[in-house]
Amino acid sequence: MFRVMPVIAVSMLMQASAQDLPPSPAAPACAGDIVTVRRIEVKPPATLAQYLKTMDVHRAWYRSHGFKGNEIFAARIVVTDPSTGKATYSTTELIAYHIRPPYGPNTTSVHDPDWIAFHKTYDEISRIKDQYQVCMPTDHGG
Repeated sequence: MFRVMPVIAVSMLMQASAQDLPPSPAAPACAGDIVTVRRIEVKPPATLAQYLKTMDVHRAWYRSHGFKGNEIFAARIVVTDPSTGKATYSTTELIAYHIRPPYGPNTTSVHDPDWIAFHKTYDEISRIKDQYQVCMPTDHGG
């Protein structure tokens, strides 16, 4: 059994799938960037590569609708085998980031055929295990 290394410590909202998520409200004031952070479980036989391709379609949807200031990407999760101490990457989970998600008309409320298609693919191949809305500071203290 592998142990997941902590990635972020904030209050947690458990969600089963994208269709169960409440609409994204306009975020409160933030001295930095509002970021939606999700821990994603990819459902076998789907792969992380399939999830990342769907994320590319997601990103392209925003670009094709005129939203250019947001970023959508994922990061691999490091897991450690407790019996050997060896660190590897999870083959079934990742952390997805949506930095500066647009809010308001023509964003998450638009359910055109392309939006519906990529969300259907997300639902078929993955499950949102945790979701956070965070304020990422502009100055990371480095």
